[in-house]
Amino acid sequence: EPKSQTPIVRNRIIYRKNLNKGKIDYSVIQQLIDNGYYDSYYLKNNSFKHSVPTAGHSKKSSKLRRIDYIWINKSLSRYLSDSQIIQDETTNNLSDHYPILIKLDFNKN
Repeated sequence: EPKSQTPIVRNRIIYRKNLNKGKIDYSVIQQLIDNGYYDSYYLKNNSFKHSVPTAGHSKKSSKLRRIDYIWINKSLSRYLSDSQIIQDETTNNLSDHYPILIKLDFNKN
């Protein structure tokens, strides 16, 4: 289906290809979970934090979403000491997505 009336690329119609029968398809994320991968952010944080849009790229109609992840397996998860979505004055304007950072401590037992 054609995207909203907002042109992204001049002289081209942009189509949404990420929908399945008009709904967001979460099957790829479910496959990651089913195969033993963990969302590193939620292993260390209990609350929602958006990764897009950044403050510098937000509009009144923008919806705060989280579409950026660092997935880790069970073996690596024991070394995870921190996972953050970096939202600050610098990252507000660097991109339309906030960076994600994980810290691994391989000295843990």
